[in-house]
Amino acid sequence: MSSTKGLQALVFGASGITGWAITNSALCYPTSTTFSRVVGLTSRPLSLEGSYLPVDSRLQLYSGLDLSKDAKTIAEYLKRVENISSITHVYFAAYVHRGWGDEDSEQKIKENVEFIVNAVAAVEEVTSNPPIPATPPFRPPRLIATLPV
Repeated sequence: MSSTKGLQALVFGASGITGWAITNSALCYPTSTTFSRVVGLTSRPLSLEGSYLPVDSRLQLYSGLDLSKDAKTIAEYLKRVENISSITHVYFAAYVHRGWGDEDSEQKIKENVEFIVNAVAAVEEVTSNPPIPATPPFRPPRLIATLPV
């Protein structure tokens, strides 16, 4: 059973380039004891051996996350994570990357914004640590309007 004390990281998109780097860094930076647990979430199957992440008892990988689902479904998936309510830090590096530059770019932006909005809502539902309010408040529709297409 994992420790529920100390800082605990949850990384969405742990199998991608950015998510892998965040997961790897959480295990060793700024020290090897900063996080008592690091949980990596991926959409596609990923074994520890196939991840090329260090063998570390603090690391847990969970595959099969579908961020195209609604927040309630994502929250149900997150409830499979041992001691999910103890997570203290969330890192989001998941995104839809197919189709950039084509006529569906606006649709991909919309999908990616929905991913993060639903993920945040799901995390808020399953964790016991209250979120720290962002300043200014997160406004997805405005984000869509300001991203270059």
